[in-house]
Amino acid sequence: MVAPMDQVPGEELVVVTIGPKPYALPVAAVREVIPLVEPTPMPDWPDEALGLVEVRGELIPLLDVSEALGHGPLRLSSQQLVLIVFAAGRTWGVLVDGVRGVKFAEVRAAGALTAEWTSALCRGVISDEGSTVVVLDCEKLLSRLHLPDVSGAAEGRR
Repeated sequence: MVAPMDQVPGEELVVVTIGPKPYALPVAAVREVIPLVEPTPMPDWPDEALGLVEVRGELIPLLDVSEALGHGPLRLSSQQLVLIVFAAGRTWGVLVDGVRGVKFAEVRAAGALTAEWTSALCRGVISDEGSTVVVLDCEKLLSRLHLPDVSGAAEGRR
């Protein structure tokens, strides 16, 4: 007999690639996935904030989180995607190289499996396609970045 899904430990996760590695984010934090649109650079924003993108009339900061994960900055490519994520009380765009799909999995404690710089951003790990995938904590990831306040930019467009 198979247990109902609400009794099976685990959660739905979006598995993505950022740089050379796969990562996972909770489906509950991801609003949608869109093709990359050219961001409008903003003066005096930090390097990880690539600029603003407009999604159905809403201005959203586009972030490159790759350096926070220990990789070099991503080069923009028409093949990339943007995860529209709601975290830290607002909506953000996160640049990803690809989306592997949605997976229901039990998140296990990472323990000593992850490097110290990642463990602060990591909720745990899952297995996917034979590899160990770090499950990112969106709130901690965004709080680690020096993110701009875009409330004034959005109001300026009205």
